[in-house]
Amino acid sequence: MNPYKTDYLYRILRMFGRDKPILTGLIYFVLSIGSIYLVGYLTGDLHGCSEKGIKPFYMHPEDNISVGLLAPIGAALLCYLYNQICNVWKYLRESNILASGAKEELDRLEKRFEKSYNRIPVIIIALLISLFFNIFAYIYQADGWLGINGGITAIYARIFIVINFFMIGLVFYKSIVTFVALKKILKLELIVQPIHPDRAGGLKPFGNLSLAVFYFLTLVSIYFSLLIMLDKGVKEHLVYYVPVFMLYYVTTPLLLFLSLSNARRQMVATKSDMLKRLSFAFSQNYRTMVESSPTQGEFDLSVVEDMRKIHSVYIAVEKMPTLPLSIGNITRFFTTNLIPVFIVVIKILLSNGIKLFT
Repeated sequence: MNPYKTDYLYRILRMFGRDKPILTGLIYFVLSIGSIYLVGYLTGDLHGCSEKGIKPFYMHPEDNISVGLLAPIGAALLCYLYNQICNVWKYLRESNILASGAKEELDRLEKRFEKSYNRIPVIIIALLISLFFNIFAYIYQADGWLGINGGITAIYARIFIVINFFMIGLVFYKSIVTFVALKKILKLELIVQPIHPDRAGGLKPFGNLSLAVFYFLTLVSIYFSLLIMLDKGVKEHLVYYVPVFMLYYVTTPLLLFLSLSNARRQMVATKSDMLKRLSFAFSQNYRTMVESSPTQGEFDLSVVEDMRKIHSVYIAVEKMPTLPLSIGNITRFFTTNLIPVFIVVIKILLSNGIKLFT
């Protein structure tokens, strides 16, 4: 499975990032915000133009945060997402998690989603949409350093913003493909192992993939939050932006759990069956122990030892979650999901605090 076969920009970045998310993010940081500031310094555009009402680059926090922070994080998360997609298909091939009768169906699914991940028309559409919005903003954002009066640096910076928007659209599409792929894969007959070391029944890679999609989509939610707080144009049209933000914010975690719903079904069934069987085995051993021992006499220690082993396995199975997510993953999920809300709340508190002291 090669989900980035037609993502040529990512493939170039991947040559330097070597499939390491943090390294990929750092490289993109240098390429984007680093080179923009360098070009701005060399062209003299760095400090803006007071005659045209353009403030210096560093006086535009929303643009600096977007290009200098969120875009590199997005590049890192994109690398992580592609790694997880490849890991899941590799795991399906190399582990014993898939029932033998489902391997032919897996072959068909892999061919189908290989094509879905790498459709050329999707790339063209995402690029055209990104170009349209950026050209529109470049022409009408005359008072900003990214507008038509921003000089050569504005044009150079717009190239990176086109790339950023293009990748957001492309990954959003691939996130939907991944959601459908997870639903289809987890419909196959899987061998859920309640006492697996990953503490997720052996299905943890599927949970990791779903979280990778969620992290990237949450980054877009954070971007919307910053726009609502910092961008003047967005503030003037909140009636349009806030509903979109809320719909996106609510839909993102919902997709996470829906993508894992089939895994939950199999995990619940396996866990329930295993607990029943262990309970029956424990009861059988207990009955043997009681009936084979004389009144007031000692119990058969071998039977007691068997019961102890059954009890330890029962506890391990009982602790297995019914989603392929560890406690740490669930904690990170809720923490990450609350970040956009925290950003808005902090902004409101700071604004009210400033008003009280002025």
